[in-house]
Amino acid sequence: MNIVESSRSWLQLFRAHTVILEAPMALIGAAIGVGTFVDPRVGAWLLFGALYHIVGYGMNSYVDWKKGFDKDDPMKQHHPLNTGDIDPETAKKVIYGLTGALVVYLFALTYSSPPAVGLSVLMIVSGLIYNYFGKYTILKFVPISIAHTLVFLFLITCIQIA
Repeated sequence: MNIVESSRSWLQLFRAHTVILEAPMALIGAAIGVGTFVDPRVGAWLLFGALYHIVGYGMNSYVDWKKGFDKDDPMKQHHPLNTGDIDPETAKKVIYGLTGALVVYLFALTYSSPPAVGLSVLMIVSGLIYNYFGKYTILKFVPISIAHTLVFLFLITCIQIA
């Protein structure tokens, strides 16, 4: 597999084509918190929004595959974990490494402020609950709603705290 095919597989695993759906929440939340779009902090938080999306959706792809949901779904046989384009153990290491990087990046962006860290943990834990337990409960909309919609308020709050 060449670099282009490999990159395409990783982008598909992370569902990078949908970053544009989540990154604007980070961009707008940061701009409101800072008071302008023309501030380096807005760019830093936009990067957070993209990384948050990639980590969350990458983890969801891996967990759904690992638990068999995507393995058995005929509509998902083209996904890189099913085709063998990405080794599952490598995917797990990359996803968990990016999760750690996201947490470190959040601590740096929020200056480890207790309210900001608390909101960060709530968002991340909500995403983890959805990824690991969402398929087993009718209330799966609760953690994913918290994980996604809290981004906007989180950014405004964190920027005003920091």
